[in-house]
Amino acid sequence: MPYELLVHREARKVLLELPGEIYRRIYRHLSKLKQQPRLRQAAKLKGREDLWRLRGGRYRVIYQIDDLRQVVTVLHVRLRNERTYRAP
Repeated sequence: MPYELLVHREARKVLLELPGEIYRRIYRHLSKLKQQPRLRQAAKLKGREDLWRLRGGRYRVIYQIDDLRQVVTVLHVRLRNERTYRAP
């Protein structure tokens, strides 16, 4: 059964402001998360057992997986040089 994908308001706002090609690349990754939340190209964040990271060019997508509820929640979409890895 596929996971539900939730996107926080802040992350959604950033996604909608991205240039076309970057938006499409990140959208493809997000679509895959519904079927397989632990993608091969995803990395678990050190020191945060509940957070994962995906790269989309210079952008990073930080998300959380809830296996019990089968929900993937996108918390942040940010440029790599911004405070991407800080706790929400």
